[in-house]
Amino acid sequence: VPPPPPVEDSGPETGPVRGTGGSMSTACDARVCSGRVTGDLESALAFRAKTAHKCYDDALAQDATLKGSVKIGVRVAANGNICSATVAQNDLGNASVAGCIANRFRQAGHFPAPAGGCLDVAVPISLLPPH
Repeated sequence: VPPPPPVEDSGPETGPVRGTGGSMSTACDARVCSGRVTGDLESALAFRAKTAHKCYDDALAQDATLKGSVKIGVRVAANGNICSATVAQNDLGNASVAGCIANRFRQAGHFPAPAGGCLDVAVPISLLPPH
């Protein structure tokens, strides 16, 4: 099954996307997700984290001392759709960069499906200037 088409950016996130469809709900509205990361999903999250460095690189051009880390909380539905991506932790001291990174995860739209249902995962991203 091909992934869904990319979604145009509709502005700031206003909360999790609600699943549509009765018994086949994607669990975006679940209180607790108990799925597990698969190898494919882990690789896809790591790739997305790597591409999100563009947000940091752009800010680094303005402030060469910028360094730290962010943690992005991602909810992946049972079918691999992205329910939400939020800044869970930001010790970079730059909310704009952290928000840009979370948005990169939101724009992914779809990842490989987790094993056993929806999944909440925290993706740590270290941001250090090149040596």
